[in-house]
This record gives sequence, structure tokens and C-alpha cells, in this order.
Amino acid sequence: MILFISLNQQDEEVLKKAPTDISAFGVRHISAYLKSKNEPCKILFLSKKHGEEETVAELSEIKKFVHRLKPDLIGVSLMSNHYLRAKKITENIRRYYKNPIVWGGIHPTIKPVECLESADIVFIGEAEHSLLDFYKEFKGGVKNYKTKGVVYKNENGEIVNNGIYPLEHYLDQFPFQDYDLEDHFTILAPLSGVVQMDKNILKNFLPFSQGHYRIMTTRGCPFNCAYCGSAFLKNMYEGKFLRGRSVDNVLNEISAILRKFPEINFIKIMDDCFTTNTIQWLSEFAKKYKERINLPFFCLVSPATITHEKLKILIDTGLKSAQIGLQSGSDRTNKDIYLRYISREQFLNAFSVLDKFRSRLKFNLDVITDNPFETEYDRVETARLLNEIKRPFNLILYSLTFYPGTELYNRAEREGVLPKNDEYITKQFHNIKNDYFNKLMRLIPVLNFEKINSFIENRKKIITRFKLNLYYFIYSHKNIIPVFLKNFFKLFLRNF
Repeated sequence: MILFISLNQQDEEVLKKAPTDISAFGVRHISAYLKSKNEPCKILFLSKKHGEEETVAELSEIKKFVHRLKPDLIGVSLMSNHYLRAKKITENIRRYYKNPIVWGGIHPTIKPVECLESADIVFIGEAEHSLLDFYKEFKGGVKNYKTKGVVYKNENGEIVNNGIYPLEHYLDQFPFQDYDLEDHFTILAPLSGVVQMDKNILKNFLPFSQGHYRIMTTRGCPFNCAYCGSAFLKNMYEGKFLRGRSVDNVLNEISAILRKFPEINFIKIMDDCFTTNTIQWLSEFAKKYKERINLPFFCLVSPATITHEKLKILIDTGLKSAQIGLQSGSDRTNKDIYLRYISREQFLNAFSVLDKFRSRLKFNLDVITDNPFETEYDRVETARLLNEIKRPFNLILYSLTFYPGTELYNRAEREGVLPKNDEYITKQFHNIKNDYFNKLMRLIPVLNFEKINSFIENRKKIITRFKLNLYYFIYSHKNIIPVFLKNFFKLFLRNF
């Protein structure tokens, strides 16, 4: 039996709005696959606020749990910002557990040698097949592992990298995500110890606290953005990286989860870009989704793949909200820095398609900020483009983070602008810098064109900066400022 430990983190930006997300696609898919091959698995979901690590009491409860289960292997699934937690948990488990502790996920894939300082075995890339093959080798007493996708230290302390396991292109063969609650556990509080998951406990976490179910219908991404780990993964493999599932397979998963959790009322399709699907696929999806599921849903879209025809199909099917990436309003930034070959004009054309469905569709717009490679002119271009968009819209700002293995990380290292403290491990990318342009962009969705244009054009003036700071103070404290004081500020600003 394998015990998976899934590290999950509460987002500091949405801390007051939502609990921890334990969608955990990777570990749920791998667990389901191993179970389909008659290999039992358990999952321990560990939830923490950003920057926190497991307490002494929690580590003690994990120890009791491991002693009770006696797993053959322990697998830890992690991203870069979980690294310190994974290291602490692994080092603690190693004191009393003698079998291998294996790591997998995007961070071990990108930095396997670093991760071998803590883990016995590191899995790189998509790991369903490689973990199954390795487990068979391990149970057979093999010491010099031959499984593809495995990196480890041999008996002489030498690092052995067996190379990447080829991509699986027929995704329909994989079982659906593991939501077998009898095999899932968590720690609600140190005093309660490790408890088995049930429906009531599951509702303490995203997405089930909102009655949502998250699903991915594809693997891979069609783009090669310089800041994204997906481009790193694409470069590891030969052949087609973006792969999809059949419509019936997708709907079978949703149908199965609705039978298990009938309280689900919304579907979140988390593909990197759902609109890369063809008109034929989307048309089939629309017809069968309305017949079999008929629930509102969300998806991520790209300016390069949105068309009026695709969007109409999706909205008529039940699409209620979408997320679209701008990243920068500067053509120079997008092309030369981010390797996103989508021009300002293309984005505005795509957004005009979204805007035609405004009465039926809510949308979020992503922008990356705090980019040391951008000039003030680049940031002005972003503000100006955002100011052209019809209100209301929801803007999400992300602070640029240099993740190892990405093209942008390599460039930052070459040009001497890479942070010296490995901030990608500890940085919360929603925590943007408190500067003029970030405040301005926060205000664009809530102030009119003329006011924002004045803040852009007169940004060098002290009085303008004072007024913007006052507007931003009102906006950022709108839920705690008394109404009379809010009205006073507004009157003051009108007559200023």
C-alpha cells in the first residue's frame, strides 16, 4: 500500500473568502490509476496557510498515522512553494520510517537533484506509469531501478537519472480522479489528530465548500510562455504535448461525481485553455453536456483561440464565467519577454467577442506585474489598454515569480536580476508591490475612463499621486470605512 501526502496551501489573497483548495489533480489521478491496477492507496491531505509549516503536534499525529497504516511507500506531492514543508515533513518521517520516501510534482521534475537531498526517489514528468512500474520493482526487491521517469541515488551515492517516461496520448484509458473518501484523511486540528475524510469534512475545503467540481479535459498547453512551467515540461518530451479526452469520457467523469456528490452545482474546467478544442469537439460537448449534465460551468480561455462561434456554443451550453490572460498591454513585453505572440490588437479583438456576451457571461482578466524587465512605458501601455475595456470587469494581478526551469528564470539568472533568496519557494504571487501602477490597475475596473486617463497622463505630479493614493485607500478599505467617512472622502475628491 502507498500513502500519498498531498500538500495544500491556503491562498493569502483569498484567505477571508475561501478555504484551502484540495483539488490536487496530480495525486488524485495517480492514486486512481494505481487502484485500477489493484494497488491500494491512501491520501493524507495537509492544509496550511501560506508560509506556515506543520507543528510539532501535527508531525506527531502524522507519525502515529504512519505507524498505524504501515505503508510500503510514502509519496509526497509538491509544488515549489511547498518545498520547505515537504522537506520538514520528510526529514521528520525519516526518523521512524525505513522504506523509501518518494517525491513527485512540478518542483521535483524541475529540480530533481535538489529534491534528492530530502527524498529517496524523485519522479519526473507525468508519473502514472512510472510509479506503477517502480512500485513493482520495489516490491520485487530491486535496488538498481530501471524505471523511466525515476531519479535516485544508487548504493555508491551516484545520481542515476533513468530519463523521462514517454507521454501517454490516449487519456481515456486513465480512471477518473480518486474521490474515495474512505481512503482519504486530513488533520483538522492537532488535538483531533488524523481523521478520515467524509462529506461534511470535505465541505471545509475548496472546491466542495462552494458546491463546485474541478476537472481537466486535456493535458498540456499549446503555448510556450516564458514564465510558465508548462513550457519546461513540453521541452522534456517528444511529440504532441497537448492531448485531449473524448467528450463521452469527460461527461462520464462528471456524471460519476454527481452521483457520488449530488450537491455539486457548478463545474470548473481547469484546462490551460479550453477553447483550443475544435468546433467539432465543442459542438459534441455542448449537445451531450446539456442532455446529461446541464449545470453552469467555468473555463479558461486564450485571446488566440476565442472566436464568436466557439464562445456562443459554450455560453448556450451553460458557460457562466471565464478567465482570460492579458499579462501585459505592451506588445514588447508579451513578445520579447513573455514569448506570448498575441498583440494588443488581437487581445482587444478577442475581448470584443467576450463583450458581446457581457449580459450572459462574467469574466476575469489576468495581468502580470512587478516585472523587472518592463519599463515605465510598458506599464503605461498596460494601464491604457485596461482603460479601453468596458466596465465592469474583474482584474486579477499576479506578481511575477521566476520559477526554475522557465525561460524567464534563465534570463533573469543571465542578466543578474534573479532574487538571491530563492523567493519562488516562499513568494505568494498575489502579494503585489505597493507602487503607483499597481494601485492604478486595481482602480481601473472601478473608476471611469476620464479619471484613469488623468492618473496615467499626470502621473509625475505630486498632487495626482496624492489623489490616487486617497482613492486607493478608500477602495482597499471599503468594507471597514464608515459610510459617513467614505462620503466625505468622495465629496473631497470631487471638489479637489
